[in-house]
Amino acid sequence: MRVVIAGGGIAGLTTAIVLTRRGIETSVFESAAADRPQGSGLMVSANALELFTRKAGVPYFYFVRPPAAL
Repeated sequence: MRVVIAGGGIAGLTTAIVLTRRGIETSVFESAAADRPQGSGLMVSANALELFTRKAGVPYFYFVRPPAAL
């Protein structure tokens, strides 16, 4: 089976990782010309973090503190 994923964001890439680990060939297509910082954050609940860690095999997240001068 082959799967095409439209979008290289957090959901698209996570889906590609999980499917690839299960032996399913994936292709990810992203419309952005290049990867660049977006200046946005991502809040992940404890349940979602545990699921993401278990399914995608990501051992941890990096937590970044905002600058004190905000």
